[in-house]
Amino acid sequence: MSWVRLIDIDEPVVIWLGALGSIYAIYKVLSAYLATPSAAYVLRGPDSPSWLFGNDHHMRMYRNETLARWLQEYGTTFAIHGFFGSRDLLITDTKAAAFIINRPADFPKHNLMMRISKKVFGDGLLAAEDLEHKKQRKVLNPAFSVAAMRDISPMIMQVAHEMRDQWKIKLSKSTYGPSCQEIDVLDWAHKAALDMIGIAGFGYKFNSLYHSSNELARAFNELSTNLKVFSFAGLLNMLFPILTHLPTKSNLATKRSMAIMRRIGSKMIVEKKAEANQLRESSSGLRKDLLSLLIRANMKENAAEALDDETLLAQISTFLLAGHETTATAVSWGLYALAKDPNMQKKLRDEVLAVHNDSPSMDELNALPYLSNFVKETLRLTPPIVAVKRVAREDTFVPLSQPIINKHGDEVHELFIRRGEGVYSHMYAMNVRFDLWGPDALEFKPERFDKLPEAVSDTPSMFANISSFSAGPKGCIGWRMAVLEFKAILFTMVRTFEFRIDPTLEISGQFVGPKSGSQVVVSGIQKVFRLGSKLEIRCSVVLLLPTRLAFAPPKFADRSRSATPDPAHLPFAWHSSLRYLLTFWMGSTNIEELAIWLVAIGGSYVVYKVLNTYLETPSAAYTLRGPDSPSWLFGNDPHLRMYRNETLAGWFREYGATFAIHGFFGKKGLLVADTKAAAFILNRPNEFPKPRLIVSVTKSRFGDGLIAAEGLEHKKQRKVINPVFSPAAMRDISPMLMLVAQELRDEWKKQFSALAPSSPTQEIDVLGWAQKAALDMIGIAGFGYKFNSLHDSSNELACAFKQLTMSLKVFGFIGLLTTMIPALRHVLYMQPTKSNTASNQSMAVMRRIGSQMVAAKKAEAELLGETSSALGEDLLSVLVRANLKENASERLDDETLLARHESTTAAFSWGLYFLAKDQSAQKKLREEVLSVSTDSPSMDELNALPYLDKVVKELLRLTAPIPAATRVARDDILVPLAHPIVDTKGNGVNELFIRRGESVMIHIYASNTQSELWGNDALQFKPERFDKLPEAVSDIASLFANLSTFGAGPRGCVGWRMAVLEIKSLLFTLLRTFEFGIDPELEITGGFAIAVKPAVKGQEAKGVQLPLRVSLIET
Repeated sequence: MSWVRLIDIDEPVVIWLGALGSIYAIYKVLSAYLATPSAAYVLRGPDSPSWLFGNDHHMRMYRNETLARWLQEYGTTFAIHGFFGSRDLLITDTKAAAFIINRPADFPKHNLMMRISKKVFGDGLLAAEDLEHKKQRKVLNPAFSVAAMRDISPMIMQVAHEMRDQWKIKLSKSTYGPSCQEIDVLDWAHKAALDMIGIAGFGYKFNSLYHSSNELARAFNELSTNLKVFSFAGLLNMLFPILTHLPTKSNLATKRSMAIMRRIGSKMIVEKKAEANQLRESSSGLRKDLLSLLIRANMKENAAEALDDETLLAQISTFLLAGHETTATAVSWGLYALAKDPNMQKKLRDEVLAVHNDSPSMDELNALPYLSNFVKETLRLTPPIVAVKRVAREDTFVPLSQPIINKHGDEVHELFIRRGEGVYSHMYAMNVRFDLWGPDALEFKPERFDKLPEAVSDTPSMFANISSFSAGPKGCIGWRMAVLEFKAILFTMVRTFEFRIDPTLEISGQFVGPKSGSQVVVSGIQKVFRLGSKLEIRCSVVLLLPTRLAFAPPKFADRSRSATPDPAHLPFAWHSSLRYLLTFWMGSTNIEELAIWLVAIGGSYVVYKVLNTYLETPSAAYTLRGPDSPSWLFGNDPHLRMYRNETLAGWFREYGATFAIHGFFGKKGLLVADTKAAAFILNRPNEFPKPRLIVSVTKSRFGDGLIAAEGLEHKKQRKVINPVFSPAAMRDISPMLMLVAQELRDEWKKQFSALAPSSPTQEIDVLGWAQKAALDMIGIAGFGYKFNSLHDSSNELACAFKQLTMSLKVFGFIGLLTTMIPALRHVLYMQPTKSNTASNQSMAVMRRIGSQMVAAKKAEAELLGETSSALGEDLLSVLVRANLKENASERLDDETLLARHESTTAAFSWGLYFLAKDQSAQKKLREEVLSVSTDSPSMDELNALPYLDKVVKELLRLTAPIPAATRVARDDILVPLAHPIVDTKGNGVNELFIRRGESVMIHIYASNTQSELWGNDALQFKPERFDKLPEAVSDIASLFANLSTFGAGPRGCVGWRMAVLEIKSLLFTLLRTFEFGIDPELEITGGFAIAVKPAVKGQEAKGVQLPLRVSLIET
């Protein structure tokens, strides 16, 4: 049976659609390449991080340093990537922006945005175009005039007073005392804005500030919650409107809310019209809310120009959602800015307290200069809508105010935009252009509006030379009301309250609806999306059929069925033509036969690749001996990531220092422990970069930091970071590390004090405590940040870090698939699984708090000067100061400064394990550390303890946190060997031929435990071996103590000194106070999470752990 029939689609229909689709695709591709290239394809611009969403993420961010960097790098106008691989333009050039904004007929809204507007607001002003928009605007204008704003000003001020009074009540009941309370300002701003638009817009009381269960308020809030326009599910809903009819929880709630809003809104219109008719002859008693004004203005129009009830109803939704969000957003950002700057807050408070009236008029509010400046600056940096997209209706040339450079290095004085191409007028970007607003454009400075730079006068604007409300015929009609509401709330609240914010918090912009309910929507879409994927896959064979029409010779054999057309399915001419095309391509119209033919092509390609591999000069991966593969999927990987690995040691004895191994999916590679070969590879990072898969995983979880950087970017970052980990910097942070070690000691002492005297020993999970101590160490010494993990497990950043490390599944089956197929990772990460949700939330928390750390350190360095003695000595402070000293081209961006890294928890835990197993070594080390007369030795004093130094070296030799490093040959290359090895034919090999793209694993653990280098006792814990090392180990590529543990060469571990110092501090402190033992029944193995950490054999379900018996030493 034909596979096509599985989806109940007749074969002729599939053939017809497939052929037409393919011909159209070919036409579009050829048209794109043969046509004169538009600006979207010739201008420079950033790369796309996602085929699906393009650069959309960075387009919708506040305080967007990435966007600012793009403006500096590419100019005022550049190319960006849109949804589904499309290309668009981002424009901040004032002349080009004005040209586009003032021609809405030539540059209408994108069809997708029109669908969104109509779904949310109905056929109101935001969704109207051309003559309909002009008609609605004419009727609406009087409702938003200056006179109308004066009339509603008392209503708005009254709501502001109600918000103030509710806060007073809340403060009186505060658990922090009668004068202090933590308040979610955004939530209250939403309530106040809703009450304002209710009373001033419709004469309707929502009473949101009083927690009323008003039906319309509930419907509005539920609708707001379920609007997921900018999520993946929301995007699918807009692209495929049929999905909104599915009976998902979100869709049903949205329809229910819209029905309530429609019912109550219709009732309002009927009542307002009746009232207007009744009072038509009299001006007394007329209501002054906006809907009343709108209806009276509408009644004055002739029938052709008047709005019908359906359009009036759509304006209610527009007023509610658009006006409410604008005010709530502005108020929240404004109060946030005041909380961050007490001096600014005091200045504003002094001004508003000078007014001897709690209820000033609109004109009195507008007469307050600093309040006006503050409102303008808030709206400049945090426009409610970040960008507006327009689409060229026809091919158009757009003028520029200043030339830009295209990707060919040529100057461009005007933009050629093709019909259908998108253009973003970016309000935020235009508001922060350095060449318009000055070098402090990203800073919050209300005083700038006392004397604006002349250049900003060219900005297309409706208010204060800022783009926040857009401009032109489609600029925001309600901007005066938004400004008035904002001023009223600020005036009232700042007169009565003082605002502060937790200094550890950083507030970021989120341009989506509330998160609650989003998983329901996504899961509802998933089922349909998967069904669509099956249909697309099953049709893909047919879609590919016509693509070789011009290349294959004609064959006219119809071996399966008559070519006579079936008129029930297709017209004769089309059916005959399509069968002719298929017969011309490969001589058959039988679907099963075509599928077999395509499978044969795929099989032939695989055979070709295999034969090509064997017919080429064989590389070392195919000529050297090596172990068999136990699994085609994972190869030898499980044995390559084990500690105390007798299997691996046996391979070295059998095959030599370098041998062939099996990788993932049957791929062959090399394991290299030969000292000369390893040094050759590690010292040539440009010829042997990291695998793209590993870089992709690293970037997805840890950002564009040093670990993920390659080439010149790595060199740049390393140059700035090196001073942070110098011996001098380590001396400065040594007291901080020792303090955390002592806090760990004291916590353990507390546990013993709670025990009965008859129980001097207790079992402690050393690994768990080591993780906490290491996190506190990197927090205080690395960032000047107190995690307090040893005392309190509720720290937000500590919880996020722990959750992120738990959610990393890089080496599981799913993790393997997502590294091999990066596109799959984007699909899987969009699924609302518990792990994905936790991981994304953790990364968001770490990014938010980390960004604040960087901003604070930068501000401190710029304020106090780079050489001030008051500057912090933590590593991030040193790094920021070093970064500020670099010129612009060498300086790291904040994204790079925030890359995270794993601590040295694993090495310290293994150290205690070895000491627990070797009581004589533990006793010897304790005697040495007890001979020191201070509890807080300096780094130099720690380094002067010989046995401690040898113990640390030995544990790092046997337990490198990362057991191996993989590199990939960029080109065919010959790698020299220190010692010859024997290949599969018994021939001696003195150098390795490695083909381009083949992987090489530098095995750190293997290099540290080779019996030929370290002796027959290489797998034993013997610190004394460092008294006199074998001469052979001097050839090992190393950063520390002839060990491979920290790598070597330009990409060796930059933080090795800190790792060693941390381990020494912990061992010194704990061994002075405690004795360590272990249950002889337990067998400890290595569990691979981010680093290889101890785990109990037989208790793998509990995860990594190291239970040791700890006793308090009598002192």
